Amino acid sequence: KLRGEEPRRKGGVGSDGITVLEALSATGLRALRYWHEVEGIRHVIANDLDPDAVRCIKDNCALNGVPVVTAEEFNSCGWPGANKDTRLSALEQQKDRIAKTTRGIVPSCDDAVTLMNNLALEPDRYARRTLQWRDEASGETVTPPQKQLVDVVDLDPYGTAAPFLEGAVRCAKEGALLLVTCTDSAILCGNYAETCHAKYASLSARLGSCHEMAARIVLASIERTAIKHGKYIEPLLSLHIDFYVRVFVRIRAQPAEAKLSVSKLAHVFHCVECPAYHLKPLG
Repeated sequence: KLRGEEPRRKGGVGSDGITVLEALSATGLRALRYWHEVEGIRHVIANDLDPDAVRCIKDNCALNGVPVVTAEEFNSCGWPGANKDTRLSALEQQKDRIAKTTRGIVPSCDDAVTLMNNLALEPDRYARRTLQWRDEASGETVTPPQKQLVDVVDLDPYGTAAPFLEGAVRCAKEGALLLVTCTDSAILCGNYAETCHAKYASLSARLGSCHEMAARIVLASIERTAIKHGKYIEPLLSLHIDFYVRVFVRIRAQPAEAKLSVSKLAHVFHCVECPAYHLKPLG
């Protein structure tokens, strides 16, 4: 199970299954693997900014026999009970019937940051407002996935994942799993310390432990982002493989604990002549 308690703000599909967001999906290969290899999956949002990639996602779903769920069907899953207005009860009941029958991959053609921020919108506050945009190429009105928190957020961009962390933390449920990949090991391992500070707010160094330090820099960056929203992270698994760092963390929405985040961080003083080092905690 991804979480042992009910999310504080309900989004997605609750106890009926797991909602996964692959924000940078490309051809949708990983989304297909989620669907086939992980039990309990209800929706996988496979998003990419390139329309050709989204068409490829739909083709791959058809070739692999995976049902495709439209954004409108996906959005209807978050409606039942989200708004307390009794005038919407009939509409909620109708969408509840739709929600119980929709499972599959949700292809999405949108900017990853925009999509994650749309998913993080409060359903009650925006109950009567549906986000839409017009496709200039086809002239059609497109309704993106929105107003639902997700159980798993998977970020695997080219280079740094820093620009996507804010949206990922916002759209994650209490107890959600956040998977982050950064492929800029040269920056994280000390070759470009100034660039590392600009992207991750940490200074990297070329040390014998640079690969471990790279993973810790990514974790610290996620933690700093989370505490802005009254959340904190629980690291589960950290990997450095070839040219990339991949970390698995759990998102916790507990403002009181988030205030203690500073006690997890420290400055590292390392001897230039030997492997000796000293940690100075920030709190």
